[in-house]
Amino acid sequence: LSSATHYLVDPSLDMQMRDDHPLLWGGEAAMWTERVNDQTVTSRIWPRNIAIAERLWSNAQVRDVKDFYTRQAR
Repeated sequence: LSSATHYLVDPSLDMQMRDDHPLLWGGEAAMWTERVNDQTVTSRIWPRNIAIAERLWSNAQVRDVKDFYTRQAR
């Protein structure tokens, strides 16, 4: 899956609601692979983890994929 796919996910949609507040305290992202080494681990986890982190910590209205990729490249 691309970083954009992860970036566009709304994590609050799958959460149960209580008193109109989502029960979302944090998040995690797993890397599933059998083949990784010191040279490939960074390229496998960071592009997606940056997208997931921004999705968890930004307002739900922040959904500009092009701007996300621009900022990620800096």
